[in-house]
Formats: sequence, C-alpha cells, structure tokens
Amino acid sequence: MARGRVGLLPVLAGVAVLAAPLAVRLSAQQWQEYGPGERLDALRNYRRHRELPEERQRQVEEQYERWRQMPEEERDRIRENYERYRRMPPQERSLFEDKYRTWKRERRP
Repeated sequence: MARGRVGLLPVLAGVAVLAAPLAVRLSAQQWQEYGPGERLDALRNYRRHRELPEERQRQVEEQYERWRQMPEEERDRIRENYERYRRMPPQERSLFEDKYRTWKRERRP
C-alpha cells in the first residue's frame, strides 16, 4: 500500500467536523460569500462540533490547526488522496479500510 494513502483515514476521520471551528471564526463578510448549501453545511458542522465532549472538541481544533500549518503542497496531496478514496468502488474502499486498520494495529507500541 502506498505510504501517502496510509495517512488518509486519520485525516478523513476529522474532515467532517474540521469546518466546525471555522464557523465560529468566520467574519460576516466571509459568511456572506457562502452559498446557501455551504452555510447550511457550516452550521451543521458547527452544531455537531458543539455537541462533542470538550476533550473531543479540543482534539478536533488541534487537528485543524495542524492542517492549517501544513504546507499547501501537503494539503493538496491529502485532498487528492481523499478524492481518490471517495471515488473507490465500495468493495475496493472496504479492502483499503481493512488494510488501514491492520496497519494501524501493527504500528501501535
């Protein structure tokens, strides 16, 4: 399995709620630039984020900060991997997830 794809799932796990802290930090002007669907998604993400236990909220926010600090090329590579993952047929995706879980178990101390 390619090394770039192995680190994909931890990123995917946080993607759904990574935008949540952003909803709080958006200026009114940025909010106005969002389309109706984007606003609804941001609001849903924010509400989901606020319902998380405080420790999980902190983890999500730390993940987001790490994401923001990554070089743009690295973020682009992760986005490309994510899109490749999303386009996988269900059976191939399941196989990939099984391999990832095995890899994750084996690398634990």
